[in-house]
Amino acid sequence: MPVMENRESIGGGTGGEGADTPSLRGGTGRTWWVVWWTLALLLTGSFWIDQRVAHWTLTHHPIPDLVDKDAKQGDGARELMHVEQFGQVVSSVLVIAAVALIDKHGWKKALAIGVACGAAALACHLLKDVLGRNRPAELVDAAWQFWGPGYGFTRGARYGSMPSAHTVGAFSLAIGLAWFYPRGRVLFYGLACAVAAMRVLHHAHYLSDVLAGVMLAMLVAGGTLRANLAGKLLGKLAKNA
Repeated sequence: MPVMENRESIGGGTGGEGADTPSLRGGTGRTWWVVWWTLALLLTGSFWIDQRVAHWTLTHHPIPDLVDKDAKQGDGARELMHVEQFGQVVSSVLVIAAVALIDKHGWKKALAIGVACGAAALACHLLKDVLGRNRPAELVDAAWQFWGPGYGFTRGARYGSMPSAHTVGAFSLAIGLAWFYPRGRVLFYGLACAVAAMRVLHHAHYLSDVLAGVMLAMLVAGGTLRANLAGKLLGKLAKNA
């Protein structure tokens, strides 16, 4: 996963607080969009194998699930399940809080990452309800269908399979962290990819659900960072103060 070019300059873009204030504005490269459109092609093709992949995970249980009381659960299984929570509410709050406390300009960066993650989460849950796609375990032989908002808004998580919220959260956090700390992007995106893979292997999602989640995170979380929404918010607050 390429990192969007981080052009964190000194002195502007966040409300004009002073010469040592970093800008939250960044850029993007052609590679970023090549990846996004490649994922779009993969997403289109994945619909043809969704049912087969989901049926295999439902019948073979390739990795342990802590929810299953009958499954053998060692330390490795517990660690694996905890990794799957990267990018979810608690882990995101802790990571964003660490950014705010440790970095010199951390509270501004934390705000930018928080806005990116929040915007992506809202878009994700709205899209889930609009599409109303069933989970792999909902129909016989892991069959799937888009049931629409009538199911999505009324029948809960069972009809909120696409996109994967875990994947959106993980990649939104990874994108935000890689934006400001590009040296760690292999770690950040590696964790996000692990989350996406485990959502499929735990038969919680179809393959296309996680691909859609990656694309949505790139589009929304990346878009808020490119648009410098957090910096503009700080600028408005400074003018009104």
